[in-house]
Formats: sequence, structure tokens, C-alpha cells
Amino acid sequence: MTKHTAQTTWNGDMSSFDWKVVYQTALLETDPAKIQELIVDAQIAILKRGHELLASPWCREHQELDDALRFLRLLQNETLGKCAAA
Repeated sequence: MTKHTAQTTWNGDMSSFDWKVVYQTALLETDPAKIQELIVDAQIAILKRGHELLASPWCREHQELDDALRFLRLLQNETLGKCAAA
């Protein structure tokens, strides 16, 4: 499956794509119709990257992945709350 996010194409293969770009695209999206899909895309990209790092010793990227997932959950809850209130 190919996702089009901003000016970048993600084919789901983290070896050829940086999860941070998918994450930043979700953070910068202002269109309420697109934000939830981009959040899910970013969560998937982060989880895939985390899976790739399972056998690796702890590194700074592990913490970055954890922080990014937490922030995406907050953003998701916030945007869902705004949709429900509208």
C-alpha cells in the first residue's frame, strides 16, 4: 500500500523511509479531514521502526519513538475531542 503524505511517498518500508518525516507530516497537518489518517500512518511507521530496533541495544532513537507515540496519542485524543464537540 502506498501512502501519499505531503510531498513524500511512503511505501511502508522503513529501510527506505524515515519515520520522522511521517511523524512530522502528521504534526503539521491542519486539515481536520486528513489528520486522523496521518496520525495512524505515523503510528504505524513508528511501530515498524520500533520492531526493527527490538534486537538493538537501547539508543536515543528508542526514546524518540516512545515520545513520538505518546504525543501522537495526545494529538489523536485532542482532535477526536474537537470532532465530537463540533
